[in-house]
Amino acid sequence: TLVKGGGNMTKNIIKRFSIALNQEIIDTSDLRIIFADNDTSLRSTFRKHIETLAKQNHLKFDIIECKDGADLLYCLYNHYLENKPIDALLFDENMDFISGTVLVEILSILFKRSVLPDITVMMTTDYEITPSQYKFLHHITKPVDYNSIKKNMQHLLTTQNNK
Repeated sequence: TLVKGGGNMTKNIIKRFSIALNQEIIDTSDLRIIFADNDTSLRSTFRKHIETLAKQNHLKFDIIECKDGADLLYCLYNHYLENKPIDALLFDENMDFISGTVLVEILSILFKRSVLPDITVMMTTDYEITPSQYKFLHHITKPVDYNSIKKNMQHLLTTQNNK
């Protein structure tokens, strides 16, 4: 079995999905990230920062770009159907159709029902946020820069670099 990437946590997730689906999963990415924002220039900035982070850590990231929360949920669902677990979600609070706040509520339900494994969830916002009732959520205050993304993804990078 060739299973590369994701560290022990992701390998366990891949193993669980392999058993549940009765299929072998072959994964060539170290980390798989979905990010969403309805502003194309901010999506470009997210992509640039994430690609820089991957290069500096000598990792291969699979980066999936979405236009809003509905698109993110659709991509998340399809990746799990394709046996490609997601390591992190990064999205903006202000998006069309499904906002970041609504998306967090949906993700919370999916986590509570054990539909989704633990994944890193980061939401960008224009406002300073007090600690959330959602313990899984990392807030990133705008403007989003490379260091804020790196800081919020550090535990994923550490896991990858230690394997």
